[in-house]
Amino acid sequence: MENNIWLIEPETQEALKKGTLPSWRLRNAEKYGVFHPGWSVIDYIRASIDSRGWENLAIWGKKGGGKSNRLLWLAYQVYKDWDIALEHIVFTPDELTKWFEKALKMREEGRPDESYRDKSDKIIETTRIPLIGFDDMNAQLPRSLYSTNRRAWEGLARAWEVNRALMSVFVSSSPSKATIASFIINDITMDLHVYARYQKGTYNAYADLSKWRSAYDARIWFLDVSVKDVRTEVKLPILIEENVEFRIDEVPLWIWQKYEARKLEIIEASVKQWNEAINNYAGENRRKYGSHRDINENDDIDYDAET
Repeated sequence: MENNIWLIEPETQEALKKGTLPSWRLRNAEKYGVFHPGWSVIDYIRASIDSRGWENLAIWGKKGGGKSNRLLWLAYQVYKDWDIALEHIVFTPDELTKWFEKALKMREEGRPDESYRDKSDKIIETTRIPLIGFDDMNAQLPRSLYSTNRRAWEGLARAWEVNRALMSVFVSSSPSKATIASFIINDITMDLHVYARYQKGTYNAYADLSKWRSAYDARIWFLDVSVKDVRTEVKLPILIEENVEFRIDEVPLWIWQKYEARKLEIIEASVKQWNEAINNYAGENRRKYGSHRDINENDDIDYDAET
């Protein structure tokens, strides 16, 4: 966007520098149903589910800050059942594919989804999956995919435009939005920035969960129509929640342990992938540069000599 700054009217340039939007743009955003004063993240999520709309929320921030905690918590606000909430969180593309297949089958059979509960805790039938979360998405669908496997990237990008119609809300978590595959992050409508964890009172690394806190800012992204080039889309943020503190123990320990058990399977696969990458790297170096075994035992080597 910095390269195209000349395409934006001066008033918008100034707003970008300040991180705010002119009041008239807020009125426009409100007029077209993008911005609702006083709404929280969960209000936008519920509205999307109720209207068969679309929200793509990216949770990002410091590692260990509580991104997965908020992902679980948001899912629970929709399903009002911790097990169902965890069931709707995926860790791999294969798990996401299974949800797409399940949603497609339900649509073909005319069966509604009955997992969503509204504010009054009433079950509401929907024709789409209410919410799917993808934890640590950057590890499975990284931005580098475009460079490392262009064919896979193109196929996924095309499929994403259609498959997203099977769900109303998609939530991903990652340390940085910039590390997620571009076809997904370019589609975001909201983001939630989580800060570092901290404690109330005296710091104690072994304190119980009730003393741990974190906080987040939430924004919706509004398409700025003031850009002069119709080939360029510029999304500007509207802050809807600021420095919202939350307790880590809002997610019960027992469900967090279930989450970690599932995550451990991914970590084990990741360690295996790490080892394979290291071995491949070491093998390439040996082929390219040789190794200590290539040195003849009779060679006279002065290890104390300066290099």
